[in-house]
Amino acid sequence: MPLCMRNEIEGLDVEAAAARLDETGWAAPAYLLLQSLRPLSFVGGQGLLFLQPFLPFARARSAIDKLAALLSDRSRLEALLAALETRLRSRGTQGQERDR
Repeated sequence: MPLCMRNEIEGLDVEAAAARLDETGWAAPAYLLLQSLRPLSFVGGQGLLFLQPFLPFARARSAIDKLAALLSDRSRLEALLAALETRLRSRGTQGQERDR
């Protein structure tokens, strides 16, 4: 797969993850957790890959695989953090406009 196509697909995954976290109300906790664990993200991703065969459900395995890939790739993690920060900032400015 060409590199530009791969980056485009990975970008969609990051945006989809950020949108999902924002819709469920977990954007702020996820942002704080990812920021605090950023130095250990690669180790965490590899740990998830190690534990993946022990998970009982195939659906959970595919979700864990996607999360591990995201944590193992520093550029995708940075993109997710940036997307979450953008969503949180836009939500904050919308809340300030409503209060006026």
